[in-house]
Amino acid sequence: MAQGPKATRVTRLTRVGPDDVALDAWCALFAAWHEADTGDRTDADLLRRAVRAHGPASGAVRWLAQRDGAAAGVALLRGGDGGSWAFLRLYVAPAHRRQGVGTALLEQVSPGAAVRAVVTAGGAGEGFATAAGATVLLRLAELVQTLPAGGPELPGHAPALPTGHRLVLWQEAAPEPLLPSYAAAKTFIADAPGAGLQVDPAWTPSRIRAWEASLRAQGRTAWGAAVLLGPAVVAFTELSTDDGPHAAQHDTVVVPGHRRRGLGTAVKSALVAHVQRHRPDVTEVRSTVNTENAAVVALDRRLGYRVARHRLLVELARRTP
Repeated sequence: MAQGPKATRVTRLTRVGPDDVALDAWCALFAAWHEADTGDRTDADLLRRAVRAHGPASGAVRWLAQRDGAAAGVALLRGGDGGSWAFLRLYVAPAHRRQGVGTALLEQVSPGAAVRAVVTAGGAGEGFATAAGATVLLRLAELVQTLPAGGPELPGHAPALPTGHRLVLWQEAAPEPLLPSYAAAKTFIADAPGAGLQVDPAWTPSRIRAWEASLRAQGRTAWGAAVLLGPAVVAFTELSTDDGPHAAQHDTVVVPGHRRRGLGTAVKSALVAHVQRHRPDVTEVRSTVNTENAAVVALDRRLGYRVARHRLLVELARRTP
């Protein structure tokens, strides 16, 4: 979310569909400011192709704000949690901030449900969210692991796996035989503190395949590592990369009954080493963690992560008609 309390009237608000001419302007502004906000490289052309490929079936709602014919702000709203809340990304170009653009977009897209967004602590987005009456739900730490040049030797070397366990690594797509057990293990992301405020834990094999496809549509590659005991996944982690030097950390789970045995360290260390062997140009891994998730924060610190900045998950209450 970007700062923009009520002031001058926004010239034009347009709901942007997959086939609308305004999609080019929406994608250009969204890509530029999403990258500035999150650090993730975002290609406007890939974004446009992905929007058109998914069409209305994606369930996303997009709005473009224009002032004097120029793109001034964008909003993206996705439903969540059975419709009781929706997730919002809202960006306003710096030249148009504090002129009512953000407020107009928020008033336009806000549904009959609570709206959640992630903003940088101390930044323009937090100021806008506070002015709009948002409540802080979670405090998040953005952690960064700098990878040593020239090889995959990392701090916090992976421990030897317990007897009977084995490691599986993959790129692009998880091996088909693992999918049922992998999906079942992913549901335990719900055990993490505050997970219910951020994610839908109802994972299935088809949803995993859809997630992998969505990464490909963004020009990203999925990487995974799992520890198996017999045929069952008992721990896993995931990263994604584009053609740049940064990798994004996704879910890491150790299934109940297998925790406190070093499996989290094992999969995370093994996967980063695997990625570095194949992509030595990847020099950094970024992860966002709830600061209350002490176990994962401690694990990441052992692996050499440092706190780069703090983020906030905020919520605007359901609007009364």
